[in-house]
Amino acid sequence: MIKEIILAKIGLTMETGTILKWLKKEGDYVEQDDQLLEVETDKVTTVVEAYHPGYLKKIIQEEGSEVPVNAVIAYVGEKDDDLDSFLKDTGSGDHVEQDFTVSKGAEKSENKAKGTVRVRVNASPLAKRLASELGVDLSLVKGTGPDNRIGKEDVQAAAREPVSGGRQEYPPVKDSDVKILSEKKLTGIKKVVAGRMKASYNDAPHIHLELSVDMTNASFLRERPNKEPVKLKHVTYTDIIVKAAAEVLKKNRLLNATLREGTVVIFDDINIGIAVSTNKGLVVPVIKNTDKLDLAEISLACGNLSDRIRDGKQSIDDVSGGTFTITNLGMFGIESFKPILNPGQSAILAVGVIKETAAAGGSGQVIFRPMMNLSLACDHRIVDGSDGAKFLSELKELLENSVDGL
Repeated sequence: MIKEIILAKIGLTMETGTILKWLKKEGDYVEQDDQLLEVETDKVTTVVEAYHPGYLKKIIQEEGSEVPVNAVIAYVGEKDDDLDSFLKDTGSGDHVEQDFTVSKGAEKSENKAKGTVRVRVNASPLAKRLASELGVDLSLVKGTGPDNRIGKEDVQAAAREPVSGGRQEYPPVKDSDVKILSEKKLTGIKKVVAGRMKASYNDAPHIHLELSVDMTNASFLRERPNKEPVKLKHVTYTDIIVKAAAEVLKKNRLLNATLREGTVVIFDDINIGIAVSTNKGLVVPVIKNTDKLDLAEISLACGNLSDRIRDGKQSIDDVSGGTFTITNLGMFGIESFKPILNPGQSAILAVGVIKETAAAGGSGQVIFRPMMNLSLACDHRIVDGSDGAKFLSELKELLENSVDGL
C-alpha cells in the first residue's frame, strides 16, 4: 500500500521547512527510522527519519524547495504498487496547483468584466490559506519562489500594497547600469529570519529608548569570578547583563509579554534569548527560567549554548520558548543601534561597546569611566514609553549600584 510522507512540524513556531538534501533516491528501499532527508527550519537543521518502510516511489519536493508543514514531500510503497493509479484515485496529484475563479478583465473596462475565467495558480498551501484570510487575489500576485511559485512572503507583501496610487515609482536599476559581482538567493534560516524581521518591523509599531550605563562596578564583578579557582566558564559582560535584565523583568512584566488576537498575554516564565550570528544566519538560543539562575549558572548555560550553536548541534528546545531577547554588537565596536523586535515578544535590548568616556570628577577633575549604551525596542501596542523608561532606568541602577547583589 502506498503511503504519503509529509513534512511534520518540528517545533511550535515552524510553518515551513527547506529541503536541503535527500539521503535516499527514488527506487531505494527504506526501513522504518532510516535517515531519509535533511531539513532546515527557521531554527535548526535536522535529519528526518522514515516512519514507513517501503520503496521510495516518488520524491515530490526537490532539494532547495521550501515546503509548508504537513505538505506531502514523497511517497513510499511496495515495489509493485502503481503510484499513478493511487494519485488518480485519491486526487493527490493536485496538491501543488489549485483553481481560482477571478473576474475577467479586472484591470480593464467595466463592460469587459462579465464572465469568469479559470486560472491555474502556482502557490504553496500556506500561501493559499493566508491569501484567503487576508483577502488577497492570488492571480494578481507575482511569485518569487522556484518556477515563480507564490509563497507566504509574497502574499504578505501583496496584502500590504496600497489599493491605489500615492507612492512614487522609480525605474529599476538595469543590469547595464551597475556591474553585479554575485547573486545569492535567500534560503533556509536566512530566508525565514528575513521574512520574520520584515513582518515584525511592519506589524509592530516600534518605540526606541536609549541611555548610557557606567559599567565600573560591573567590570569589578566580571573580574572577580574569573580570578577564583572554580570550574566556571569565563564570565562575560553579556552574562551580567542577562542576569540583571532577568531581575528587572520580574518587576516589569509588560516587557515579558506578547499580543495574541488583541489580548496582551504576560508570560510567567522569563526565558531570555541571546542573538547569535552564524554562517547560516541569525540564531537566538534561549536560557530557560533565567530569573531562577545565579550568575555562575547563567555563564555556564551561555557557554554551553554557544558551543552547540557554533558546532551546529543546537536542538529545537535550545532555540524555542524565548520571552525577551538581548542582542550585543559591542564586540564589533558598535556604540549604539536600534534592534528589531523578535516576533512574538514585546521587547528587545541592544547592547553597545563599553568605551572609556570622559566624565566630571571631584574638584573639577576629568576622569574616564567605562560607559555602555543600551537601546530598548518595545512593541508600542503593549509597552508605553513610560514602561520602557522604567525598565531601562531600573536596569541602569542595578548595573551601576547594586550589581554585587547578582
